[in-house]
Amino acid sequence: MKAWSGVQVCVGLLAACGSEARPLAEGAPNVLLVSLDSARRDRIGARVTPHIDRLASEGVVFEAASSTTSWTLPAHVSLFTGLADVAHGVDLDGHRASEDLPWLVESLSRAGYRTAGFFSGPYLEPRFGFARGFARYEAAYGDELRAAWERAERAEARLAERGTAATTAEVEASTEASQALEQASHRDSSARRVTDAVLAELDEAARADQRFFVFAHYFDPHYDYTPPAPFDRRFDPDYTGAIDGRDFYTRADVATFVPVTDAHPSGRARVVDERDLEHLIALYDGEIAATDEQLGRILVRLDELGLANDTLVVVLADHGDEFFEHDGIGHRRTLFEEVLAIPLVLRWPARIPPGARSSATVSIADVAATVLDAAGITASRASLFPLATGASDAVSARGALARIVNTRYVDETFVVDGTSHSVACTRVEVREAWRDGTLKITRERAWLRAGEDVAPALDTRLRNRSAALRAEERLSWIDLARDPGERSPSTDFSAPRARAALDAFRAEYARLLSARREPRLDATNEALASALAGLGYVSVDATEGVVAASELVLPLPGEAVVTPRD
Repeated sequence: MKAWSGVQVCVGLLAACGSEARPLAEGAPNVLLVSLDSARRDRIGARVTPHIDRLASEGVVFEAASSTTSWTLPAHVSLFTGLADVAHGVDLDGHRASEDLPWLVESLSRAGYRTAGFFSGPYLEPRFGFARGFARYEAAYGDELRAAWERAERAEARLAERGTAATTAEVEASTEASQALEQASHRDSSARRVTDAVLAELDEAARADQRFFVFAHYFDPHYDYTPPAPFDRRFDPDYTGAIDGRDFYTRADVATFVPVTDAHPSGRARVVDERDLEHLIALYDGEIAATDEQLGRILVRLDELGLANDTLVVVLADHGDEFFEHDGIGHRRTLFEEVLAIPLVLRWPARIPPGARSSATVSIADVAATVLDAAGITASRASLFPLATGASDAVSARGALARIVNTRYVDETFVVDGTSHSVACTRVEVREAWRDGTLKITRERAWLRAGEDVAPALDTRLRNRSAALRAEERLSWIDLARDPGERSPSTDFSAPRARAALDAFRAEYARLLSARREPRLDATNEALASALAGLGYVSVDATEGVVAASELVLPLPGEAVVTPRD
């Protein structure tokens, strides 16, 4: 299979482009924006995705595109704002984008576009702010997932309303509803429903002769890996084993639960053997192929309606997935290439020459500015069109920033007056990756938050330990051209190229911080955390809603690194 490899940027900050929309420019295209959840770039190619390959042959492929993170919520905020995560501030489940951030769909709506969006994953729900600017924004859930979502919302709202008066039974009901929602979202198969909704919208827009922006989010490539026939056997027809893709992340014959460590970043220790893992990846390919087939239906309808020539089609993924390449599975824990490297294809026959390929480092955060540029709304300096049209290979390549924030529970031990005390804490971990050509710099910082009331002496020791921990920065770099497996990072920044990349990282980080907007806290999530704390519950879900966003802002990278000058 032809693989597309590499990673990111030229971050297009919409804030720098202004927020005033102009009327539709002459020749502005229709726009179809397609987001494939959890689709790794190295699984995209003719064997699995013939329809995406068709788009690639008729447009441009960005061979070194990447996400700004390794999970859905902040990646899509970057998609719609054009901002890296550290600038838009959405790092945790309880965060939503500030309403004073520019928003792609609002700009297009003000300019006269008919706007519609269809999503199939709970992180795209309106509660996270994604309905902004859409005249029509709808979930394409199956009956089980829709019922699970409604039940979870009712249980969570009830708990938040009750606050500290909530009972243990109400907490348990909310927890069970959340777990049922997660399971239902993983089981749901929604690609056909998303496509049916898109086709109906295209038909209506064509009848009304309106310029349109349509967003389609396909959740099916996300685990569980249970593709429909014939895709369930297409890529591994000879398999005779017992494993399947149901409950992929939690099943005991794939991995066992272990504490989260560098050796087991997803909290899972591998059990599955090579042959069964090969079958799971074949099922993953089947999910992507089944989704590609649905995309093919849309491309056919664009042809039938005579809209293909005047429609900018953008197909990308929000992030990838891990299959134990670095001893983890799934996503949202690391920033290795298997979760950052994404497909990105643009087709617009009226403007983009067919068959182009660009090796420039670009990002999911560049898409919003590119769409606005096509509509005549934004400055071309933040757009990918100079690369897409072959007009220039000298787009300002500042590098790209990816980021992930995780919280987990640890017990910290302190000795006071000869007595050992164990304190339940939340460990907050922030990882960032900077891509500058084939050079990739990663850094990590961590600190502790008390998960319970502690005595003053213990509180002082905990604060001191947390401050010492936060002051430490794990900083390293790697050349992906020489070490694509990311196995041998270096901490020595004396090499001129590494030193220059670190300087660029620092400069861009400072620029992004100057554009930062603090995210809003989801009110229900915050109230829920308060209720749980009042009952003595300490959980990741509770703390994620109330960790101050400002606490997650790191110092400039490499503050302690001193590099000699020539």
